[in-house]
Amino acid sequence: MKDVVIFAVSASVFDMDQEKSRVAGCDAFLPKPIELKQLLYLLETHLKLDWIYEDKESIEKLDDEVPSPTEIVPPPQEELEVLFELATLGRMRQVREKASELEEMDEKYIPFATKRRFENWQEALR
Repeated sequence: MKDVVIFAVSASVFDMDQEKSRVAGCDAFLPKPIELKQLLYLLETHLKLDWIYEDKESIEKLDDEVPSPTEIVPPPQEELEVLFELATLGRMRQVREKASELEEMDEKYIPFATKRRFENWQEALR
């Protein structure tokens, strides 16, 4: 346990609270909201890390592999109408069940039916 690094995180930035965290055995104090650069710096310092950065070409290649929203294939019109009616009636459990059915119906509907993409389908119908 002596090698475990502990960071205290708190919305309070009073010196007294920071001192309490140090007395409790914390190695560092991070105020909320957490700044990513500060967190990464503390991780690097306390864990003796050397960050390895991805080369730009690899990142661009990954971006090319991610499907864009225009590649989402909507289900047939009759399926959309059923979804619209269920949503209008507030039957969200049945909407989720129908989304699962769409995924099973054809693999190409999976992006449409996933929760993240599916939440905005009603606006897409307007």
